[in-house]
Amino acid sequence: MRYSDWPTRLQAELDAAETRRFEYGYHDCCVFAARCIQAMTGVNLAFRWQGCYHALEDVDHVLKDCGGLIGLVEMIAAEVGMEEVPPAFAQRGDLALIVTESGPALAICVGAELIAARAPAGLASVPAGAAQRAWRI
Repeated sequence: MRYSDWPTRLQAELDAAETRRFEYGYHDCCVFAARCIQAMTGVNLAFRWQGCYHALEDVDHVLKDCGGLIGLVEMIAAEVGMEEVPPAFAQRGDLALIVTESGPALAICVGAELIAARAPAGLASVPAGAAQRAWRI
């Protein structure tokens, strides 16, 4: 369940993400999405893996037991009751899965037209149509 002031909390986390240096395990796409969700709900979805990897190569080892990034999201979604929705119906604050040059990545819907994704070069705005899957937060 989201806090009553979740839009303000989400915006504060998005603003903070702009200045954080990209770092695997601490501020990458997964941890960015988890921080946004924690800001809105108080639930830390990254507690299992945050800080457990330090390079892209390490991510595969962390995700192997749950079937990759998509398997991780499905496991978390089932555990905390996130409902999968068609990407076209994702709303501000919902979790999205996009495909990048580096593979699948987690992102947060920031409006009807845009998704915010953490990339090595910074916070990227991606068209909402890029979402492959989405979950209601």
